[in-house]
Amino acid sequence: MLTYKKDRFDDLYFKKIEDISKVKPNDIKESKWFKSDAYDAYESSLHTKQTKGLAIFYFIIFGLVCNAFSITPLYYDSVKFRLLSLPIFLALYASFVVLSFLAAALTKHIIYCIVAKVHGYEILTAMDEFYLYDMPVNPINMGSIFTFNRPIDQKPEEVLETILKRIGDYHRVKVKIIKRYHRYFYQVLNEEEKKKWMRSNCGVIDDIKTD
Repeated sequence: MLTYKKDRFDDLYFKKIEDISKVKPNDIKESKWFKSDAYDAYESSLHTKQTKGLAIFYFIIFGLVCNAFSITPLYYDSVKFRLLSLPIFLALYASFVVLSFLAAALTKHIIYCIVAKVHGYEILTAMDEFYLYDMPVNPINMGSIFTFNRPIDQKPEEVLETILKRIGDYHRVKVKIIKRYHRYFYQVLNEEEKKKWMRSNCGVIDDIKTD
C-alpha cells in the first residue's frame, strides 16, 4: 500500500495510489515522486556514455596488447585449435570486459580528482554522493531534533556559542556542495558565506516560551 498526504502530493505528482500493482512503469518513469534531483536526464545519460566509451576503448587496448603477445587465439587458422581453446578464449574476454569497466571507472575518478585539485575543490566520497540520490518517495536525508534542559546560569546566546565552540573547525561545517562539469565537489566557505550561513541557520528564537 503506497499512500501519502493528499494536500501535499496530489498536485505535484500523481493521484492517490491505493494499490501499487496498478502503477505502470511509465507512471513511475515520468513521476517526479520517483526522481532524484542530483542529476538530470542529460547528465545521467552523459555519465553512462562516458563510462561505456572508456570501457570500449580499454577493451580494444587490452585485446590488441594480448593479441600482440599471442595470448588470445584470434589469428590462428586451425579450427580445431579454436574449438579447444574456446573456454580460455571466453574467460579471457569476459575478464577484459570486467577490467575495461574497472579501468573506465578508475580513469573517471582520476580525472575527477585532477579537476578538484586544479580548482581547489575537494572530492566527495562514495557515501557523500549516496546522500545526493534522494527521492520524495524514499527520502534519505531526514531532519532531526534534540532537546536538553535549559541552563539556569546561561543565556541562550551563551549556550549557542558554547555549542559552536565545541563543534570547532570541523571540516564538514565549513564547506558547501557545488556542481561543476556535471559533478559535485566540496568548496570551502569564505568568511562572508560563513557569517551569512550562521545568521540564517544558527540563531536564537525568542518566541518559544514552553519548557
